[in-house]
Amino acid sequence: MTRSPGPLRALRVVAGVAVAVCIGMGMALQTRGNGELGRVWADPFAAALWSFGTGLVIVVAACLALRRGRRGLARIPAAVRSGELPVWALGGGVVGASFVLAQAAVSPLLGVALFTVGTVAGQSIGGILIDRWGIGPGGPRPVTPTRVLGGAAMVVAVIWGASAGTSAAAPWLAMAVPIAIGIAMGWQQAANGRVRRAADSALVATVGNFGVGTLLLGLAFAVHAATAGLPRPGVAPGWAYLGGAIGVVYIAASSVLVHQLGVLLLSLGAVAGQVLGSLLVDVLLPAGDHVVTFATIGSAVLTVLAVAITAIPSLWPRGRRPSV
Repeated sequence: MTRSPGPLRALRVVAGVAVAVCIGMGMALQTRGNGELGRVWADPFAAALWSFGTGLVIVVAACLALRRGRRGLARIPAAVRSGELPVWALGGGVVGASFVLAQAAVSPLLGVALFTVGTVAGQSIGGILIDRWGIGPGGPRPVTPTRVLGGAAMVVAVIWGASAGTSAAAPWLAMAVPIAIGIAMGWQQAANGRVRRAADSALVATVGNFGVGTLLLGLAFAVHAATAGLPRPGVAPGWAYLGGAIGVVYIAASSVLVHQLGVLLLSLGAVAGQVLGSLLVDVLLPAGDHVVTFATIGSAVLTVLAVAITAIPSLWPRGRRPSV
């Protein structure tokens, strides 16, 4: 098999990072939309269930409508029986459900900014470890100085951006929750990539994620409704209902990009998009008294720089690194 020429390889990596940034920006809109639904309905569990439930309807319909999707679903049982696809790879949706539940239960204690700091720190750590251990479909990737520096710069960027609104009285023990979920997100992307490779379909990986996540969130919503009552009726802006569709695009694109970029670079690109998207959301769809500060803009610039630092080794073919 002939390797891609250097310029073509670099172009593919740049394009992959650009897509990762775009889906991250979409996640910023999803976060704002789910938060708006939770506010209008006074029930974050209902908002999370709506997001996952509508996403599940979309991906199941698409998977059944497309021949490749139907064939991919049929391949999964045989892939599990043969050992090609480990059973643990089918549980990626647990992470997504855990993340939105943690948003509902832990982010009120920490605040959104500090919760994001913990999540991003976990993603950086998890991305490095998972790439090093070769859990993803692309196999092991070395822990190079640029990858470590890029991950560290990402953590610094988010801490800087959060500095303006972080309370010193925050319960720091609760930080273990978003950090653990951030690490698990790297595993989720690796698991999705394995399912996608076994099924030869990104849709199949997405169906599994939304199916498991919707089941768990449905149970959580039922328990919450039994103890706290049903959500109050209310109508949110139309864009607030798009969380499920945005999540479908994010999961499907991640399962494709993880093989090309690796878990760490994919995670960093998506987080860069979240930061940049958050700036746009705060300007165009402001909520409450949120203000775009110098620290917010500075963290966005540093986030993009972190992605560029991490991408440097991937822009050059093996054995042809630029001299320093």
